[in-house]
Amino acid sequence: MITTGRLGSPPGPLENDSYLDESATLFAPVTRVNCTAAAIHDFPPDLFTQSQRRHGALVFHFLVSIYIFYAIALVCDDYFVPAIESICEGNLGILPKSDLAV
Repeated sequence: MITTGRLGSPPGPLENDSYLDESATLFAPVTRVNCTAAAIHDFPPDLFTQSQRRHGALVFHFLVSIYIFYAIALVCDDYFVPAIESICEGNLGILPKSDLAV
């Protein structure tokens, strides 16, 4: 798509742009090209076809995501929170010396 506009002006048809003054004579063709690939191609392929997703496979995705969130919550409660508490209480001996500014 090629549009013509004043350099530095937003793209759009010239007839409808109220910000252009009549004395402006510097016009240049502006070509807008999208050089990046569509982001949808960055994702791995799905396990289900489009027809299967329309007929209920979306429920499977929803249940799996709930299960994963629950598993992450269990791991965080069992391992991450106690590790942070241990670090904060100073049980590891890595606290800064008392003469350092805090």
